Amino acid sequence: MDFPKSVPSVGLVDGKFIDEDALSGTPGSLIPSAWGNAVTLEILNVLQAAGLVPDEDDNAQLLAAISSLVEGVALEFASQAEAVGGVNEVKVMSPLRVAQAITAALTAATESAYGLVRIATQAQTNTGAADDVVITPKETGRVCL
Repeated sequence: MDFPKSVPSVGLVDGKFIDEDALSGTPGSLIPSAWGNAVTLEILNVLQAAGLVPDEDDNAQLLAAISSLVEGVALEFASQAEAVGGVNEVKVMSPLRVAQAITAALTAATESAYGLVRIATQAQTNTGAADDVVITPKETGRVCL
């Protein structure tokens, strides 16, 4: 929303409306009815949505209405069970919940099935104790048996 700068001869001074001064003969701004009604209806819609009764003398109602509407909005985050189970399409997921959901969806790789594989640490490579990890060629060269 902006002042109606595109309306010819609207009479803005320093970009704002001015009142007529009959004593000095200075004309006031011309506000087109379509623009004035549009602005007023926009504001009244926000007040109505917030449950406020419009008051011509209260210049803080729009801010109060917006604050009221925003204050009532709270994001509800998915629990780990909801994220992993994919049971809720409304709640917000944190980056941790997204990672947990992806990890849960991946299956572990086996000799006959594609899936998630963990890389062995050098200690696991050296001891050969872990049967559920893979080693890289670099680690193979450092195997100490």
